[in-house]
Amino acid sequence: MSVKMMVALLTLSACGAQAADLKTCISLAQQNSPLLKAYESKLAASASAYEKDKKAGLPQITGSAGAGYYQYGDEADLSNGVAAQVAVAVNWDLEKYSAKIANLSAIELERNGLLKTMAQNQIAQDVSVDYYKLYVLEGKKADYAAAATYFETHIKDIDRLQSAGVDVKLDLIRAGMQLKTLRAEAEDLQGDIDETLLSLNSATGGALKETGLDFSALPDPKDQTAQVALPSAETLYPAKLDELDTKSALESSRQSEYNNMPSLQFGVERNVHAMDPNTEQYHGYVALNFNIFDYGAHLRERDELKKTAQYQSDAARDNLKKLQLSVAQLAQEIKLSANACLRARETLSDANASLDTAALYYRQGKIKETDLLSTFSDYFEVQKKTRDTLDEYLSKKNQFDHLLGSAK
Repeated sequence: MSVKMMVALLTLSACGAQAADLKTCISLAQQNSPLLKAYESKLAASASAYEKDKKAGLPQITGSAGAGYYQYGDEADLSNGVAAQVAVAVNWDLEKYSAKIANLSAIELERNGLLKTMAQNQIAQDVSVDYYKLYVLEGKKADYAAAATYFETHIKDIDRLQSAGVDVKLDLIRAGMQLKTLRAEAEDLQGDIDETLLSLNSATGGALKETGLDFSALPDPKDQTAQVALPSAETLYPAKLDELDTKSALESSRQSEYNNMPSLQFGVERNVHAMDPNTEQYHGYVALNFNIFDYGAHLRERDELKKTAQYQSDAARDNLKKLQLSVAQLAQEIKLSANACLRARETLSDANASLDTAALYYRQGKIKETDLLSTFSDYFEVQKKTRDTLDEYLSKKNQFDHLLGSAK
């Protein structure tokens, strides 16, 4: 078991006694993610490839030594004996050295590091989606519980009126039907809660419970009613990834200019052949090796890489333009969503006061139950809208944080 997983399990155990907040849930999900473990392996492989490529352009020195025993016939007029050879050779790939091929490996290493960071950020967003959804669903669950309590109290008021001789049989039937409807809808809502909690536990690898989450540090719509300061699009993860892809394409194009560089070989050999004094003792050589027949193919490859780099550069500029627009639009949507959420809260306050008044008037016989049910229906719709606008605000805020790479 890895150290990180042990920490995750200990943290999860602690959450049994202490409610888990969003930061804890994200941390657990990141530690439990097979994808992040895969990126760690990929990063390690990229680092090894970079170290290998840094040395690939250096001269390669090889040495060899050999010996043999020679026996000649009488007619050769040579003595039998041992012959030996020692050689040192240098092979230098001038193409790799001149092109600095390690530059591409360095870009790939940086790119994989960014992809891992983006994966961490995506996990944070996905966990936040479930976390915020649970908060809204729990709020709706509380609303249904309060509504059921309201109608239970209302039914008691009807019973008192009936005991006083008032004909309220129809009122009792209507109130009972409304109570059954609320309880059925609450059961459906519980199903949504269970499903969302299952998704959250799948991500965190734990067994978080409905009552084991801390929602005390949620973003407040009041903080988003002013215009959000927009960052430069170049600083965002998608733009950084495009920048690295463009950099890689340009580097490949640049390196292709060295495809026709020769390889250089030179070395020296030392021969020991005591039985034949006419054998040379030293042999030195220098050679340049050209691949003549691939010249045309290299030119076509160079042209292809140059055009690919130009495409990547143009596409990155277009993506940057769209990204800046997306950020601006999302910031505006957050502001509108926050204002809608605050307006719904104000309306809910008025609707709540209206509902309390209607209940009082019904007990006093000033209004009919149809009026009371209509007032409750209006109140409950406003209450649902208040939850829904909060849900929309949290969703937009989460998207914005993810886009900026600041979801935590």
